[in-house]
Amino acid sequence: MRLALAIALALGLVSASQWYYQPSVETSIAGALVMVLLLVVVSWSATRFGTSLQGVFKTLVVGLVSGLMFSQAMDISYAILAAPAGGRFGFPWELIAVGLLLTLLAQLLAFALGTKVEKQTDSHES
Repeated sequence: MRLALAIALALGLVSASQWYYQPSVETSIAGALVMVLLLVVVSWSATRFGTSLQGVFKTLVVGLVSGLMFSQAMDISYAILAAPAGGRFGFPWELIAVGLLLTLLAQLLAFALGTKVEKQTDSHES
């Protein structure tokens, strides 16, 4: 139940953010699909890193890189679907906003899924 609610919330936020942000229906659908795929990647990483402070920072790095990937994918989508909308100047802010959004949603989903953190054993033990 907790997982279903977390997924529904994440999908709702992603869909709404793209619906109100993108200039056309086609680009909002493309943006939502790309963001959901990147959210899967960031969530998978978040479950591996754990919910500690160090895990959150590692997830943030993956989220920011995913924000860069999202921005580049949207530039391609704009070039294909709506050429005059391409070449946006808000790129750095969009990268940060999407990276932070993906990080927060991934941590929520990682919490809902439960984390899988493997402990390293010291190979020098006798």
